[in-house]
Amino acid sequence: MRQAATSPSPLQSDLAARIVNLLKKQSVSDGEFLRERDLSAHFGVSRTPVRGALKLLVEQGLIKPYPGRGFMIVKSVFAFSPSAVVVDEKLNGHHAPDWQIVRRICEMHRAGLLVDRVTREAFCRALGLNAAAGDRILKMLALLNIVARNPGRGWTFPPLTDHDQARREGFAFRRIIEPQLVFEKTFEFDADWLADIKQQHVEFQKRDPSATVASDFFEMNSAFHEGLARLSGNRYLFGELQKHLRVRTLLDYSWEFSVERLRQSIDEHLLIISALEARDPVSASRYILDHLNESERENEESMQKSVR
Repeated sequence: MRQAATSPSPLQSDLAARIVNLLKKQSVSDGEFLRERDLSAHFGVSRTPVRGALKLLVEQGLIKPYPGRGFMIVKSVFAFSPSAVVVDEKLNGHHAPDWQIVRRICEMHRAGLLVDRVTREAFCRALGLNAAAGDRILKMLALLNIVARNPGRGWTFPPLTDHDQARREGFAFRRIIEPQLVFEKTFEFDADWLADIKQQHVEFQKRDPSATVASDFFEMNSAFHEGLARLSGNRYLFGELQKHLRVRTLLDYSWEFSVERLRQSIDEHLLIISALEARDPVSASRYILDHLNESERENEESMQKSVR
């Protein structure tokens, strides 16, 4: 008896769309090959979600497996829309990755457009979701500690009035964890990932800062820090840091950065990368700690300006 195909996860759907965008950006042609390892390094994720995303693109007819060489592109990526990547649910007739919905919810909550206590039915009505999609999104939010299930019925959004304190606590958490990652016995000095993330930073340096939006930097920044956690080889350290970084990204996606701090952050990342390339965990750890301290100092200054 043939087993029914399983629906792609939100991460796989989102990653598949990002792969298509990457191929378009790089003007990749039919007949060229993709490798799991390269995509894993580029996006700073493990091979498991990459494998799922590639399987989805195979089903969509964009690529096909080619034993020994990865996956060959068989359909022009310029004729293939990322929005055609299958996801489980529709919003107002349009496909939308779950992470976009979660980001929209965070923006609505910060703007005071969502009540603090809500039933699943009211939540679904507010966002135009059916019951299955609403349950899935609420579970994602709960995993990120953005909502909590009530003992009885419904869900609660914690107030964001302590957002500044939450930022401080987040930096304290990261100062304890991130500088120590490089000392894990299972830490992997992945040359391919280091070369790829370094190239991303070098290319970002060439961009016009006035044309750069916070989301662009946040995505590269998250990929960098999540990638470091992944290299630790410790699933618990990686999982907790990944969850924290994603919450921070969702809540601060429209952060107003200074051009000076943007450039400084990239320089600090490159310094960390150079130490890792040199297999120098002591220097890498010190640079990570310095980077976190500088980032917190910038955050504190931004918070002070916002209340003046």
